Amino acid sequence: MAVDVIVKQKGIFGKNITIEDIVGDDLSYGIMDENYRLKQGEQGEYMVVYDSRHLGRGMEVSFEKKDVNLRLPLPNSEEDIRLFYQTVERVCRGQGVHSFYRDGEKIGLGDFENLIQLDMDASTGALESMERGMKKGEYSNMIVFAIQNPIYVEMKDLEQMKGADNCYDLKKFGEFLEWHQRMKVYYAAPLLYQKKDGTVFGVYAISVDVPSVVPSIPKLLAVGDNELKVEEWYVALVIAQGNVKSVKYQDFIEFAGERERYDAENIIVTLSSEEMKELADKFEVEI
Repeated sequence: MAVDVIVKQKGIFGKNITIEDIVGDDLSYGIMDENYRLKQGEQGEYMVVYDSRHLGRGMEVSFEKKDVNLRLPLPNSEEDIRLFYQTVERVCRGQGVHSFYRDGEKIGLGDFENLIQLDMDASTGALESMERGMKKGEYSNMIVFAIQNPIYVEMKDLEQMKGADNCYDLKKFGEFLEWHQRMKVYYAAPLLYQKKDGTVFGVYAISVDVPSVVPSIPKLLAVGDNELKVEEWYVALVIAQGNVKSVKYQDFIEFAGERERYDAENIIVTLSSEEMKELADKFEVEI
């Protein structure tokens, strides 16, 4: 669910607007890697633009010839919704135009409050829809693609986003996203390899004393990999430079035991060098 805006270039001799023009001195940008983790400051076909003071979901920006496409993912925080229309206005003024197209409808520059309210209502409606789906048992959690990394949301998370009136509060939703993205953790993602027999295995790497976000059950996240079958999962224990030991993922999880929850699907594991050596001594395997 998203809002799509197109800002069209005025005439054929207008200036080519750049991502630097859009972010100015107050915003940041980057691209997503194959596991939807932010690569800050890098450019690509689709870029994430955001305010580093408010880590929510940001917006997506892309260019088609001299037109600028902006996409606001929903649900989103009030801060990011307001930032979206501030950015739309910045782009319009940079392009020398006084209107833009929102979901195909031409809209003139002016009072954005009505559009902001529409997107806030759509955001609370999306959270309500998530709640209904979970209550019906259609799914146990849902993924939200945030700026820094994905976050899995479950029912107890949704309950914390409600106000005293039992209605969803987008400020609380923003605080939920912010809290997860401000944590000093490494969000681990698997590397995939293929054996000579054609089977595929995945490896998560963690380093000594680094709080690492890892899934309770390893899986592929990247779109397009849904049909790829991973036969085995491992963890590479980076004990020191040149000293890396591999263990099966299930052995790693059982050794880690009860750990701090990151979100509905992931936990935070921090292993000392002694713990890694103990784990490797018990369960090391050759890949």
